[in-house]
Amino acid sequence: MSGVEFMKNQLKQLQQLDGIGEVLAQRLFESGYDSIARVAGADEKGLARISGLYPAKVRAIVIQARNKTSETSTQLAGTPPPGING
Repeated sequence: MSGVEFMKNQLKQLQQLDGIGEVLAQRLFESGYDSIARVAGADEKGLARISGLYPAKVRAIVIQARNKTSETSTQLAGTPPPGING
């Protein structure tokens, strides 16, 4: 996968968060928050420095990101590793 394809995929992933469109996804990506997992682990003060993100919106997207990452972890926890048949 090329760097451009990676960026496009990550931007699409970030846009799965309510309130994050193309512009905010780009700003998040450029600020180092290039995945939902990074947003989930972010310090709210750091995110609040990004233009277009105000405190209430920051809290909302961090909560969404944390919920999405915990859903993924829960789904993966129930899946046996490749090559192991239950």
